[in-house]
Amino acid sequence: MKNMHDVIRSLGSDKVKDRQEGLAAIREVFSHDRAVEDFAVENGTVRHENFMLVFQALFRVVGKEKDLATRSTSVKSVSTTAALRRLSDSANTLRWLIERTVHLMNGKVATTCTKHLIKFLQDSEKVFDSMALDYSKALRSILGYNPHLDHLNEDTWLSVVSLAFNVILADPIQKHLLREDEMEVVNEIDSDMYAEDTEDESDQLPSTSRGKKRSRRDNTPLPILSPRKSQKMARKKRHVVVSVSLEQVEFISVLRLLLSAPNAPLLSTDKVEADEEERNTDNDVGSAVLRRLQRFLEMYPADSSLLRDYIAILSSVLKHLSFNKVIAVQSFARSTWDSLISLWGTKDKTMKEGLLIVFKQLFPFITSPPISEQKLPNFDLAEGIGRLWHLLDSEAENRWGVDGLSLDSLRLEIVREDQNLDGGFVAKTFRAGWNFDAGQALSWAILQLQADCAATVGLVLSAPSNAHAARSAVI
Repeated sequence: MKNMHDVIRSLGSDKVKDRQEGLAAIREVFSHDRAVEDFAVENGTVRHENFMLVFQALFRVVGKEKDLATRSTSVKSVSTTAALRRLSDSANTLRWLIERTVHLMNGKVATTCTKHLIKFLQDSEKVFDSMALDYSKALRSILGYNPHLDHLNEDTWLSVVSLAFNVILADPIQKHLLREDEMEVVNEIDSDMYAEDTEDESDQLPSTSRGKKRSRRDNTPLPILSPRKSQKMARKKRHVVVSVSLEQVEFISVLRLLLSAPNAPLLSTDKVEADEEERNTDNDVGSAVLRRLQRFLEMYPADSSLLRDYIAILSSVLKHLSFNKVIAVQSFARSTWDSLISLWGTKDKTMKEGLLIVFKQLFPFITSPPISEQKLPNFDLAEGIGRLWHLLDSEAENRWGVDGLSLDSLRLEIVREDQNLDGGFVAKTFRAGWNFDAGQALSWAILQLQADCAATVGLVLSAPSNAHAARSAVI
């Protein structure tokens, strides 16, 4: 094994050749699992100080190469390409070492690496996109290791979530999750500058209507249409992003890790705000996350590669907020119901399972009256539920749909009056049988939701007075 002191000395050199040799030596030293164990573990104890020295040396290399690349691009030197290549190589080496040693890091090393990655990603400009992918992968590697994710402090969690949403939604990279008002002037005044930064990369970053406030969704009640027409209508209302960048794919995976964590601080409030009344309304993490999840649906089409992770994220967030942020969830449900319905046309059955869970989670918030006097988005209950019923009813006839229940997978059995139906997949006259599998479970859940839709629409339309008055009473 090479002397690590010499390697670290090479990494700290002002000479390009020495730094390149140091990076090559790092890869050589840590390329074998046994070498990693020998370097990291002594007498059964991990020597974390060794890791800290190596990572800090790599941080300095990245910083030097970034400074050189900045100077090269500012004067348009012929060395620009070489400087950017060295920056990319150093970022790739850091990512590689993190992935190799993430299971041996203690909390201090993992926190130091995470803060470095966040800082450099937030400070990066368009010219440093070559390092953004490696850094986002390195961040996902650290957070993908459960002990590091479990011990992530709230401030770091907020920083990473803010960064991830900014990349996915093409917001200014330093925009804070909670303090959105701070960036409002920047969004309006500097929107032309931001458009120039991303104009040449339209095939990587999603385009939004920069410089203008997003218009509110048109909630005018529509007649109940066929599933195909209603999907087409919903697509026209949404902004369409042509393609997705690799960084966005990585960051939505990071977002899924953070928002699905059992200890995610989704009920935290902005500590900076002094107005206690505002803090108790919508200036909290959960409401801010829901607003961004709503923007995601307005921004991405139904065939986006990000949607599978998005559905899993949404389901996890709703589990956290359903009991504690009822008004925010009701507002989200009314605003996004049509957009979520338009996603049902996917051929991905795994995604349909996730969507079905989301519909079941949102169904009580759609059908229940508001719990306060706070104004909610307009929503026509009969129209919204009717559209979902049409889609579920045509599922078995769809070529890419879910198969219906099979008699071979059911067992006929009459439930006595003294028995309850609380168990899974049990009805009054039949229940799941021996051949009942995951596909049949999905079919059963679809039929249950369809029955709930039919009962809800029937309740609205059979109420006294006219249908409009009935719908208003329920809503």
